[in-house]
Amino acid sequence: MAIPLLHPDLSTYLDGLVPSRPPDLMAMEAEAERTKFPIIGPAAGYFCYLIARLIGARSVFELGSGFGYSTAWFARAVRENGGGIVHHTVWDEDLSGRARSHLAALGVSDLVTFRVGEAVAALRDA
Repeated sequence: MAIPLLHPDLSTYLDGLVPSRPPDLMAMEAEAERTKFPIIGPAAGYFCYLIARLIGARSVFELGSGFGYSTAWFARAVRENGGGIVHHTVWDEDLSGRARSHLAALGVSDLVTFRVGEAVAALRDA
């Protein structure tokens, strides 16, 4: 069993500071909880969003991802920064398909390129 990085009370508090999220993003959180799939979570996702917004990111390359949760946060930031591209890279075709479905439901798939394979190799090809 993995030891949590933060005390559960602190995690709950930090997640409570995150502004309301679209229902489809919250559904991804519920799916991760139900299936025990590791995601960065609301607080870290919102932090990624804020950093991307603050630097005016128009291009983001994720060196590995899962079913699109962090990609969704980055895509929201890129859209609000005026558009651009988020490179979603994952090692598994099934995860890529799940990400495509989630990101389409969130209305951000037009900002995402999907790559299946090893992340560093994909970065070299980008």
